[in-house]
Amino acid sequence: MMTRIIFVLTLTLTLALTAEAIAQSNSATSSPHKNKPTSKDKSPWSFNKERCDNWALIPYEQNMIQNNVWNGRSMRKKNYSLCIELTGTVENPVPVWRYDFLTEADGGKYDVKAYPQVYYGHKRQSTPSGSAAELGLPAFIKDLENFKVTYQYRENGIGERNVALESFFHTTCDIRPDNQEFELMIWVGKPTIRSGGTDKIGEVKLDGAMWDVWLNKNLKWGYVSFVRQKPSNSGIINWNTFVDWTLKHGPAMGVPKLNPKSCMNTIELGTEIFWGKGEFILEKFKVDRF
Repeated sequence: MMTRIIFVLTLTLTLALTAEAIAQSNSATSSPHKNKPTSKDKSPWSFNKERCDNWALIPYEQNMIQNNVWNGRSMRKKNYSLCIELTGTVENPVPVWRYDFLTEADGGKYDVKAYPQVYYGHKRQSTPSGSAAELGLPAFIKDLENFKVTYQYRENGIGERNVALESFFHTTCDIRPDNQEFELMIWVGKPTIRSGGTDKIGEVKLDGAMWDVWLNKNLKWGYVSFVRQKPSNSGIINWNTFVDWTLKHGPAMGVPKLNPKSCMNTIELGTEIFWGKGEFILEKFKVDRF
């Protein structure tokens, strides 16, 4: 009788522990930014923790903040800095980056030093901001849904920088640096003297605004940038409008051909920094698809 009781108790405890382990496993493998937590939940996002290490990542919602110091090697002095942080609240998360790239004389005069950013999609295969099913990216051009980007920012400081959104296109949806073949940029804030590329080829009216169209013949991949003639620190961009124009009308103006079979990886917003010190506050960045 005693043996039977001990057996029943042991079986009950084993089943309870197994159920708890399964629950913990499911919790650990769920995406940390798939669903917005309620204000009563403990947020899975890391608020008010500044990260200053190169390539640091901070996820939130369906986006990723990246401390992208891709060309710090062009600085003659190494006491420059770039830090990212997620501020705000669960209901209103606000990415911020603070930078100090010294003076114009402290690095390559026309070199971009860094591109701190927020991205939606797969910047690299190993660092997605969510799954392809959640985001609709990466996706081949023929399969692209319609994407609408809403943005708003403010900033302070003195320096030379742009505010630019962009997407990269790859030969496959296995996103790697070696299969990147085209870059499309949309500048909504422009520097004082730096331009959108090496060659301005014309202007075009898209999405209700006038844009200067630039090429960059120094790059190994195809490139086009649309530089807003009247900069705007807030707005809505219908992303497919610019992709479609590049495909259908770009070559007639001299834009390198965008392969219609290529795969778009991300939609990004960041600041290409040439020099100077400042703070950038991204009050709104939202990508909708329909």
